[in-house]
Amino acid sequence: MRHRDVKCLQRFLQDYFDDPGPNPVIKSSKSLGRFFIPDPMVASAAKKFLFLLFLFSVTRLVFFGAHRPYFASLNLSEILSSFLWGIRFDISVVCWIVLPWWILWISPFSLKFHPALRRLTDIGFWAIASIALLPNIADTEYFSFTLHRMTSDIFRQLEALAGEDTSAFGAMLKDSYGLVSLWIFLSFSLFTFLKRWQWKETLTLARDRREQKTVPRWLRYSSFLFWVCLLVVGCRGGLGGRVLDPTCVVRLSHKPSGGALIGNSAFSIIKSLGQVPSKSFHFFDDGKEMDSIYSPFHEKNQGPYFGLYKGKNIIVIVLESFSAEHVGFLDKTLKTSSKSFTPFLDELS
Repeated sequence: MRHRDVKCLQRFLQDYFDDPGPNPVIKSSKSLGRFFIPDPMVASAAKKFLFLLFLFSVTRLVFFGAHRPYFASLNLSEILSSFLWGIRFDISVVCWIVLPWWILWISPFSLKFHPALRRLTDIGFWAIASIALLPNIADTEYFSFTLHRMTSDIFRQLEALAGEDTSAFGAMLKDSYGLVSLWIFLSFSLFTFLKRWQWKETLTLARDRREQKTVPRWLRYSSFLFWVCLLVVGCRGGLGGRVLDPTCVVRLSHKPSGGALIGNSAFSIIKSLGQVPSKSFHFFDDGKEMDSIYSPFHEKNQGPYFGLYKGKNIIVIVLESFSAEHVGFLDKTLKTSSKSFTPFLDELS
């Protein structure tokens, strides 16, 4: 055995077999700290939470760099504001991801100090977190085609694509090798971080178990309820009356284009799961039956209403399913640039 391994083994055996002595009484000056961090396991869970939050911020930064021309209308303060509001969505999705593991890590019971259970929860946390990072990275390429964040519709699209050509997935991975490499790097970084903390925690599990017993039971249960309530607040996106959802990015963004920077792809997928797609209704057997009732095409000198409004200059234009972020006369920052999809309507306005 190497010298470092021998030292670590000696430290573990010393922590495990040493007599902890009588339970010390917690001083009032430390009661507040014990309420938030009743044992080292809670502190470790908080560090894992913050590291995963940092990885989501990295994916947002990559997304911003890949689509910098799309956000050209945003100034520096608006970009920073979008990043800060985006952290709110990241916190919500991280709370959903860590919810089952966090309940165990912050529980007031000593079962959480079992080494095998610790390894199992770390592996589960790493797998779910890595999967949640994937949509945010894939959206760096997907956004170029849809101009909106990914939702659960991606599963139906992938299913249809797989039914047509099974080699399409290989071509997609080949074309996006940079993003795939980034996802592997972030997943490996998370794995390394968890592995490092797992090694440190294994050496001090016995001591941490004894330290937990020094905290009064009422304080441990109160701390547990506090963290559970905090997780619930994080999952719903705050204390406001409205639960955070993907449509909130429009209200939080300074300009229509800033909504894509605020959003989180994993959050959008979670919130759109289970939604039933719109049904297609067909009230006519064929097009001829519909044209016999009403036709949108009108020829000159035809129909009873021809010439009735001669000399009138009122034109009504109806637009349906147009996003304000792509229409120049609704988003003034696009009207003077070539990014608008409605240049002729912009001139009329």
